[in-house]
Amino acid sequence: MYYAGVLTGSLYGSASSSIPKAALSEMLAGALSAHPVTARCKTVPKVLKLLALPLSHNPVFQAAITAIARWARELHLRTSIYACDKGQEDLLTIPVLRRLGELVIRNDNLWGPLEALRKGLDEVGWTMTEYHILKSGEGKELSMFMDSPAMVVSRIAEDYRRQQRIKVNSWANEAHDFEDFDCRLLEAFLKNTKIPILNKCR
Repeated sequence: MYYAGVLTGSLYGSASSSIPKAALSEMLAGALSAHPVTARCKTVPKVLKLLALPLSHNPVFQAAITAIARWARELHLRTSIYACDKGQEDLLTIPVLRRLGELVIRNDNLWGPLEALRKGLDEVGWTMTEYHILKSGEGKELSMFMDSPAMVVSRIAEDYRRQQRIKVNSWANEAHDFEDFDCRLLEAFLKNTKIPILNKCR
């Protein structure tokens, strides 16, 4: 009920306007308290809970990626090999997309969809170097002319998980002096549907 109703309704419009961080924090707390694994792990550090929470249930990530996906779709619709002049009258032209992209890069007096896009990129740790080029914190680039919107979302989601793993590894090192902790095994354990939820919580 929470994920299908409350969370979905609360995120409605996140592609067009930026949701305040306080509201996203409240939604994230609700998502963690409603998830069958994280709800039972009251004393577990938040970095571990976030690793257990699917990105599809993470409102912070969903709000960010929705705005990015909208921009990717605008570019895809304008430049797709299947596109034609007829029916594109309501789409943004390449010169307009370029100018808007430059505003996002400069973070210049943004509002509405552009503000949501810039804050979404900041949240996932990516930057816009050109209106159609995004760069990750690792320096990897993707072109929204070459990659479909679905591929853009997939690559950013993969990198977001990588950042979460780094935070978990840092926690293990700082809190328990465990330098070589690899949380991929933990992820595989949590995703295994054959393991009872109570066993996962333990």
